[in-house]
Amino acid sequence: TLGTIEVELSALPQENATTLNMVAQPPLTIELLKILRREGFSAGESFVDLGGDSLSFITASLAIEEHLGFLPDNWENMPIESIDGLRKDTPRRTGLLPSWLSFHRIELPVVLRAIGIILVVLSHAGVANVSGTPLLFVISGMSFARFRLPGIIANSEVRPTVNLILKYGIPAGLWQIFRSLYRGEMPWIPDVFLMGTMWHREPGGQLAFWYLDFLTASILIMTACALSYGYLRRSNINRRLSNNGMTYFLLAMLALALLLFKMQLGTGLWDGEIGVASTGPFRCFWLFVLGSCIQVMTSDERKWLTTAMLAITLCVVTFVIGDDTTWSLFFVTSFLALTFLKTIPVPKIAVQTIAMIASNSLYIYMVNPIIIWHLMPKLGMEHAPLESLALSLVVGIAFGIAWERFTAMAVKVSDFLRKAFKSRLQEGAA
Repeated sequence: TLGTIEVELSALPQENATTLNMVAQPPLTIELLKILRREGFSAGESFVDLGGDSLSFITASLAIEEHLGFLPDNWENMPIESIDGLRKDTPRRTGLLPSWLSFHRIELPVVLRAIGIILVVLSHAGVANVSGTPLLFVISGMSFARFRLPGIIANSEVRPTVNLILKYGIPAGLWQIFRSLYRGEMPWIPDVFLMGTMWHREPGGQLAFWYLDFLTASILIMTACALSYGYLRRSNINRRLSNNGMTYFLLAMLALALLLFKMQLGTGLWDGEIGVASTGPFRCFWLFVLGSCIQVMTSDERKWLTTAMLAITLCVVTFVIGDDTTWSLFFVTSFLALTFLKTIPVPKIAVQTIAMIASNSLYIYMVNPIIIWHLMPKLGMEHAPLESLALSLVVGIAFGIAWERFTAMAVKVSDFLRKAFKSRLQEGAA
């Protein structure tokens, strides 16, 4: 066996509570706990229960597949200590081609997230006419509905959502401070707190991470509405809608998103005056909601309902609201693929690269403007889009890995200091 599970009975408020730690855990469980930056967990807790998100999900999926030889369906909702027991002793297929030339099935949102951030970088470099940000909003909505929405509705769990925002919000704020100081300017406080798109700044809020501003606002709006819906779901008010409650909730959210978008364009409220990205945060909230619809409506009938919702929404956005800059043929094609396909085959040699780009997409988004607009001109490579793309990907991935390791170390130091302080207090009391 790979080891036995050591169970520690602790005096927690819950009766018969059990806590599992890393001691004598199977290697796969230890690896997953490291990815989640956890030293222990309660029996029966899943990846989602432990605060896993879409970015750590990609890394965890690769680790599980490496250990098991396959990726179990819905593994993120299984008890984390039971995943290693799913190992199958099946013979590996052999063929004429080497393994690195074979194809490997990977989740479509992971592939499209990587493609989306590459398009963002190329658009900043001036060579891509198609924006990847609408697609990224849809994928973010899917991830939120997959990892965060169930806990919010069922148990009003908001701490993992706050941790998710802090995961990218803190480095984004620090990067904004660094970028402002690099340009010889004082940091613009709304930019530091991911609100720069929503406040006018003379001569303009060009330093704003508008995608992160909109993403954070979308997450907070959806969280607030989900908390209200969860309260209704747990009460007698929503008994009649219990079977289709989530569908009605998302339809209501989509209608609300379009209404707020129309009202905001008409009033100019929260207009940061940074071009097409102005009037945050409602310009792209409907994309976030549509992504949640894809994730929740998985039956064949509801997939067609999601497709109809897309068609109706695009008509409303284009002809009623008057915005034809948000979506494109690439966006529609990708949306339909996300609706009807779960995985696609890709060359095995490219899997690790795709996963690295996708899991560090937010960090790539943070670093690419200063590389393309400031560093490359100083290197005499102002019109070198491929070199700009390569450098942005490398620096973004390195920044993401470094930040993850720094935060993991900070958590360990914080836990050590907290335990030492608690021990001193107990000694003093004795």
